[in-house]
Amino acid sequence: MVKESNKRKCIRIRDRVFLHYREMAVEEFEARMAAIEDGSDLSWDMETVPYFKKIDGFLKKIRSDNDALAQVLGIIDDKLNFIIGKLVEMDGDGSEKSSTPVTVDISTEGIGFFSKNPMEVGTLLEITIGLLPEHYFFRAYGKVLRSQEQNGNWFNGVQFLWKSHEAEERLMEHIFSRQLKQLRLRRLQREQDEM
Repeated sequence: MVKESNKRKCIRIRDRVFLHYREMAVEEFEARMAAIEDGSDLSWDMETVPYFKKIDGFLKKIRSDNDALAQVLGIIDDKLNFIIGKLVEMDGDGSEKSSTPVTVDISTEGIGFFSKNPMEVGTLLEITIGLLPEHYFFRAYGKVLRSQEQNGNWFNGVQFLWKSHEAEERLMEHIFSRQLKQLRLRRLQREQDEM
């Protein structure tokens, strides 16, 4: 369990992410950790790249030559991103995958999210998280620390047991970036209220 002193050392934010998780047996988790440790399983490495390259840079170059074409390509990109979001569905194996971003509490130490059903404390999970707006996806492994009923759903607190160093760095950057945006918005709101 995360100690009270550790909670204060972690920066946690409320954010919207793509989320997919599935339960794992202890034996499967131990085999996966052993395979990652000895280098025979690099499947986690494929998860730590952006799924969708942004075309903004390309559009900027095209816009200087042909603004109308850049606008059309921008609309097509928006439509494709919408369709991709709708293609992600609930898996048939009982795991949950969000086709639209879900609200979570997230830090470098763990993630908290709602589910329709309770989770048993100690349950091991394989988790794929997609950070927005970057569409940066990474895989992590975690353990359920608590599952509490709230308004007909279950809030699950999960401690990360493993994630790649790159994923941890990207997650830290993401959290700090989101915090900076929130602070700027608060400052702007305060300035507007004072007017």
